[in-house]
Amino acid sequence: MKAIPRPAFKTQGIPSDTLIQPQPIEIINEYEIDSTGVQQCVASYAKGRFLGKGGFARCYELRDLTTGKIHACKMVEKSSLAKPRALNKLKTEIRIHRAMEHPNVVKFNRYFEDDKYYYILLELCNHKSMMELLRKRKSLAECEVRYYMKQIVLAVKYMHDRRIIHRDLKLGNLFIREMRVKIGDFGLATQLTEEKERKWTICGTPNYIAPEILMGKTGHSFEVDIWSIGVIMYTLLVGTPPFETDKLETTYHRIKTNTWSFPDHLDLSQEARNLVSSILTISPDARPSLDTILSHHFFDGKYTPSQLPEMALSSVPNFPITPAKRSGLPVRMSPARTSPAKTSPAKVLAAKLEAAPSPKRALFQNNENNPHLINGCTNFPEKNIHGKRNTAREVKPMDTSLRSPQHHKILRVFRKEGSEDDERIRSLRSQMTRAALTDTTKETKASHHQENSDENEQGRATLELMHKSLAATLTSDRPKETRSEEVLEDPTCWVERWVDLSAKYGLGYQLVDGTYGAVFNDHSRIALYSRPRSSFAFGKNQESIIEYRSHQGERMILTQTQAEQAHLEHQIKKKVTLLNMFKNHFTDHAGPCEAKAGQQYHLTRWFRTKSAIIFRMSDRSIQLNFLDHTKLMLSHDGQVVTFVDKKKIKTTRRLGSIDFESNPELLHRLRYVRDILLYLLSKNNGETQEP
Repeated sequence: MKAIPRPAFKTQGIPSDTLIQPQPIEIINEYEIDSTGVQQCVASYAKGRFLGKGGFARCYELRDLTTGKIHACKMVEKSSLAKPRALNKLKTEIRIHRAMEHPNVVKFNRYFEDDKYYYILLELCNHKSMMELLRKRKSLAECEVRYYMKQIVLAVKYMHDRRIIHRDLKLGNLFIREMRVKIGDFGLATQLTEEKERKWTICGTPNYIAPEILMGKTGHSFEVDIWSIGVIMYTLLVGTPPFETDKLETTYHRIKTNTWSFPDHLDLSQEARNLVSSILTISPDARPSLDTILSHHFFDGKYTPSQLPEMALSSVPNFPITPAKRSGLPVRMSPARTSPAKTSPAKVLAAKLEAAPSPKRALFQNNENNPHLINGCTNFPEKNIHGKRNTAREVKPMDTSLRSPQHHKILRVFRKEGSEDDERIRSLRSQMTRAALTDTTKETKASHHQENSDENEQGRATLELMHKSLAATLTSDRPKETRSEEVLEDPTCWVERWVDLSAKYGLGYQLVDGTYGAVFNDHSRIALYSRPRSSFAFGKNQESIIEYRSHQGERMILTQTQAEQAHLEHQIKKKVTLLNMFKNHFTDHAGPCEAKAGQQYHLTRWFRTKSAIIFRMSDRSIQLNFLDHTKLMLSHDGQVVTFVDKKKIKTTRRLGSIDFESNPELLHRLRYVRDILLYLLSKNNGETQEP
């Protein structure tokens, strides 16, 4: 394994301490020995983010540098497998898993090793596991349970037909990719040599382990997986495992005595209750077969979605049949789930704001111009994003103090004759629908210029360097470089999710490093950092920090506790409330981002065109999210480009090393960024005017 070195960057016009150099990434090479006995490198991978750990393995994203394909890689350190039994266990897992190919089994891609590690490359499941699903949803509707359970049962049937027993079926080992279940983690799996063979190893996960494994008197076979299927089904319906207690000994005792029940308050169909009860039977021989489960009345003739939308990961989707108790309809749900589901994250947020008590309700009253929610993750439907407004009932605005003076105005760009660059500027005139980079009143302009003169000067210098780098790189006579493209570490200052409520308040966002923030229409901004930065002198206090900047440039730093207890000005208190509501909405629908150590950043300014939304970050990088869901970031004075293509593959490269002949999609977008930079520079020169 080797690391790609950091490239050198020109820093003219920018103090050296303000440039954040990209960290080198770890490269893992796969070698094979050819027929002549010579070792050849057959593939190279860039090690990405940490996914999780279990047993002896740690799991990371691994990106193939040739194809761009991203794998989930289980890395097992060889030193941890010193005992022959542990090594044999890993070899059994590889042998069993690589032999299977089923749409509901995590695909085994390849396996290799080097002097230090064993590498198992698997299909990457973009929606994590059903454990995360249940953590967000609490419990599922019966039609959703049918949807998932059919897939699980079919996958287990496929394994049993090949005499494979998984022995560790649980929500954490049921992964979701493109809203389909994939069974993974075959670390405890075994393959029988004949149908009647019994196994005696005590293994499994406490809440899901079958009673015959705990008792150990008669051995165990395929029926242990069927028992786990019953536990999984109960857990999806109820929200908690049937035998779960605070003490392990008590949980095992309840399993051995089969002590469990359905909660009295839960409204479940009799078919669901009967199926779970028939599976959770002490005697393995009395449990139904997989074919019997699939033909049970719970599945037979009942509505089952052919495909669930991605929003079902975080909220109840709309179904063609409205469930109701004792209605005779084929789907039943608890009363808590009978209200109409929100069809987009924006409507989910709007419902919360509508129901919020004063003063939150006054802060968040919705109207029909309220823009929709945008989210960079795949947890949300994308049919309404970028420019399409969600319609909600019209209400009288309760708070207009956060409105910007340029509300509903469009920038007008003056043209200069005979200039190709000015022609590009003029072509952007009709696109500018929102510009938080400028103010539209003389009074605000004067104060804003005075408050941020140093920042604006450095920001302009950065824009000039970016435009100069792009203009030089994108010229037709650019010499081709012979060296291969350098791949760098992905940026940490990246807008992961955002919601545009600028029709009344501003834009809320979540960065990939765990920072939450908002940029308000009055040009103030606020950020909630997951941990103190080095410049925040709070000693050993590791509490989250709130940083607020007014439109006059006044800066206030508080811990989250201080913000809740302090007697803040009315307007600041409102904005802290808005920030917390944004944060809660993001975490409720997509979960929190993993907090990362080191310097943390925030969004400073943003605006929109018909083609993209543009973010300016505190490290002076610029990010564009395009209509077609591609994303691009220019950082390090324009020397580094991060690009997310339509397949959601993210790559970070040095600008000068990119081969544009093989990346026409990226070339087209970089030209657009060049025009945006030219527009911003001309605007700063006074070549723009409000209507």
